[in-house]
Amino acid sequence: NNTTLVGFKEIRRIFYGNKKILFMPEPKNDIELCLQSLTKQAHMGAVRQEEGQRIIKSAYKPPHAVHHTRPNMPIQRQGIAIKVEGKKMVSSSEKSMVQLREIIELIQKCVGENRKIYAGQKHEQMTNKRALE
Repeated sequence: NNTTLVGFKEIRRIFYGNKKILFMPEPKNDIELCLQSLTKQAHMGAVRQEEGQRIIKSAYKPPHAVHHTRPNMPIQRQGIAIKVEGKKMVSSSEKSMVQLREIIELIQKCVGENRKIYAGQKHEQMTNKRALE
């Protein structure tokens, strides 16, 4: 189904006040696909960071630099911008991975709590029937 992090958040939102869902299989394929895309995004961010670092270093090399100690500032700024973009990609994907794992745990916990509530209600109904007899 290609459920994303937003989709899993919506599934989690269903459980607020809903005590009728007693079974929900873990969507392993969707979780794997979501984690793979986030891992791919983190890898692309790391590649962007390396690219930015290379551009920053090239700003100090003789064809671009004014002197050996002073970099070509426009090239250096460009490298810094690319490196910052890469860092943001990595950190956002890592944050999303953590959120996804937390949401999946919360969903499973809610299903378990619903089962306990249902079992308690069934037990209470049985004791009420026995008391009426």
